[in-house]
Amino acid sequence: MSNNILPKSDLYKITIITVSFNAEKTIKETINSVLMQENAAFEYIIKDGGSRDTTNNIVNSYRDQFSKRQIKFRHIINPDSGIYEAMNEAALLADGEYLLFLNADDQLYDSNVIDKAVGFLSNHTQCDVLYGDTIMKDGCDVSVFKGDMMLINRRMPFAHQSCFVKVSEFKKMLFNEKYRICADYDLILSLYQNGKIFLNMDTVISVYSLGGISSTQFVPKMKEHLMILAEHGFVSRYSPYIFLKMLEAYMKTFILALCPKALLTGLKRLYKYRIKKYEEIKL
Repeated sequence: MSNNILPKSDLYKITIITVSFNAEKTIKETINSVLMQENAAFEYIIKDGGSRDTTNNIVNSYRDQFSKRQIKFRHIINPDSGIYEAMNEAALLADGEYLLFLNADDQLYDSNVIDKAVGFLSNHTQCDVLYGDTIMKDGCDVSVFKGDMMLINRRMPFAHQSCFVKVSEFKKMLFNEKYRICADYDLILSLYQNGKIFLNMDTVISVYSLGGISSTQFVPKMKEHLMILAEHGFVSRYSPYIFLKMLEAYMKTFILALCPKALLTGLKRLYKYRIKKYEEIKL
């Protein structure tokens, strides 16, 4: 099922995509962060996998607001096998030049994000991937994940919520749906190895809420991550690095299951700020 609001203009620099499933508790904040953008030169697609809660009622309640602002809005409801299939389906409908995937529990950082991105991309037409920084929220703990392409041979160099990918390039590759957790990293590596141009906007683009599958399922995530690194030729399948990273994932799982909450909070902070090198924000 598809419900479309189509304004007169069909020229859009950005397509924002949100995929959802039973997201009634968080999707309002996501939609509000999109609706508040001062630059309306974008289209917004919400692809829902058949939510059984009130998610789609909430989405439909915003139709008039998008119409008043002449923002092209599409709401699609049909079952899918997971987040990356849903993202691919929505992306194939995109009319913009660049894609931004914003999860149903994430938000754009402020009302000027799209305006800044449109301005940057208009001045850098050679750009294939524009990336920036991400505010990471973990309860009351807030930090900044700085986009850094120097990290690409070991991990995702930025959050996918904070990168704009050229639609024409994305549609050539799509997310590899055999990966359930790390398909975004696989796509970014493919773009990088195909010589695509990455530029850093050097500003915060999105606010990302920790706690999804990639934040808690350490062993499945690490297995996928290492498989991707091996398939792209960054590590040997028999490298000691793989053994050490899997050991790390099992240790994280063990700690998460057995540590008291207070100690776990301290260890998570140590990991983020000493090992991952995120920047802490004092509220």
